[in-house]
Amino acid sequence: MVSLKREYNGEEKTFTVADPLLFEVLTPNRSTYAFLQKFTAGLWSTADVAFVLSYALHGPSKQILSYWPIFRRAAIETGSHGMMSTLRYTPHPDVVATVSKAPGDFAPIAVDILTELVFGEGASMEADDE
Repeated sequence: MVSLKREYNGEEKTFTVADPLLFEVLTPNRSTYAFLQKFTAGLWSTADVAFVLSYALHGPSKQILSYWPIFRRAAIETGSHGMMSTLRYTPHPDVVATVSKAPGDFAPIAVDILTELVFGEGASMEADDE
């Protein structure tokens, strides 16, 4: 689980990813590390930022959560996330609207979330210190 506090839209919010594997299989790249690389290379889009922030603020939909136990077992046993391609995570409209106004202001939060998911708790703070 990853949880961190950052200022978002003028107030402090807690961004949480309770199940990193579920997040990973829903990412556009099907790899949290590849998604982080996209951000660090400067190749992210407004939709990418909205995806990460929306997921960390609102979590997955009830539909995704209802299918997840079956897909999780298959993903672990086969090492494949292919079954999840039938489900798509749609970012919350409020997050999309907020991020769309100034995506560059919010991209660092997405990078921090992805960094914590890939490298562990506290990794984003260590990266900020360097």
